Amino acid sequence: QEGGERERERFLLSGIPESGIYKGTERKKNQRENMVVLRIMLVMTVGVLVVMGQEGSHSSPVEVHISLSGVPGEIFVTWVSWVAPGEAAVVVDGLGTTAASCESYEVVTGWPGHVCSALVAGLAPGARLSYKVRSGGVESRAYELLVPAYPPAGDAFSVAFFGDMDYGTESDGTLSLLTARRAEYEFAVHMGDIGYTSLSGSRIGVNATRLDLFFEKIVPFASARPYLVAPGNQEYFYKFWEYEHRWQSPVQGNLYYSFDYGGCHFVAISTEHDLTEGSAQYQWLEADLAWATG
Repeated sequence: QEGGERERERFLLSGIPESGIYKGTERKKNQRENMVVLRIMLVMTVGVLVVMGQEGSHSSPVEVHISLSGVPGEIFVTWVSWVAPGEAAVVVDGLGTTAASCESYEVVTGWPGHVCSALVAGLAPGARLSYKVRSGGVESRAYELLVPAYPPAGDAFSVAFFGDMDYGTESDGTLSLLTARRAEYEFAVHMGDIGYTSLSGSRIGVNATRLDLFFEKIVPFASARPYLVAPGNQEYFYKFWEYEHRWQSPVQGNLYYSFDYGGCHFVAISTEHDLTEGSAQYQWLEADLAWATG
């Protein structure tokens, strides 16, 4: 506990802004949780190279994951480049190259990466393909792509739902199942508390590193199957800035949204935003459900 407080003081003295600190309810942490927080803070002393080692080099594209666009035969491919991305793109074996757009949020959050994303179209629903991503003049290794089948209404399909998944060893079992059985479900939905990136008392640099480590951990399944999210209290990080800019959803904006898949209408809401009668989210939900059942 005492060592963790010294680390927090060190980050405070480093000039990292406090505006990104999660302001939620303070919770008691047991000794194991305190050790995890301390370990993450110590990881920051070696910087992003800790994350880079998993993909081989500091210039390699990392944190590759895909998401639904809401249209059959299309997917979003998203990744991080730690160097100036240049002409970033996704290369699908046998289908050619799709240009990507990249953004940096360092001015806002202090996080030094570039988020690159491309909407890849022309994919055969249900196909099994291979793809690579390219940025900073470096091409990634090949990833497997299991294109969502978008079954017709009336046909059964499976979706993997889970929540509260950290980057640490506690999530190893969940990760193993999601990876081993990725051919059995159409997409995965993470229902909040993603990587525990907004621990009370954490600083911006610590949060970013936790999220980077989490993204690298889920690559084995999230690079092959669409990975969708809904916010929990841990996503408050910089008022949901990281959450809104490092994931793609089937529609514009991912704080709350809906989409159709097969014969089902899926709705993702935010428990962290006003849902009382008359609020913006309430009015949106009311209109969305009226449209879906009309």
